[in-house]
Amino acid sequence: MSKVSKQRPCPAVGHGISAATCGEQRESRLKCPADCSYNPFNPSNPEQLRELEERVDAMSLKRFKAEGPVPPREQFTNMRTPEEVQIGTHSYFSWNLFLARNAEPDHFY
Repeated sequence: MSKVSKQRPCPAVGHGISAATCGEQRESRLKCPADCSYNPFNPSNPEQLRELEERVDAMSLKRFKAEGPVPPREQFTNMRTPEEVQIGTHSYFSWNLFLARNAEPDHFY
């Protein structure tokens, strides 16, 4: 296969670029137009964003299950409704996935 066939048209630069370049430099170095079909944040392309979010969620939960702490039962005992439990659970996992630091300095959990 030729190198050209592995490239995708990029409206931001006016010629073909690799998928890796497109993904790595999107919105940071490349000024993607809102209607770019490769941009998962394109309003007319919600399927790409949903797929991206599902992959990130699955990877995060897999990592959390392998490395993360188990929530203490007493943390949720004061919650009376299913909605409170859902919000509390979401908050707990969000904090541990994105904000908690591990024992190594400058590394997130």
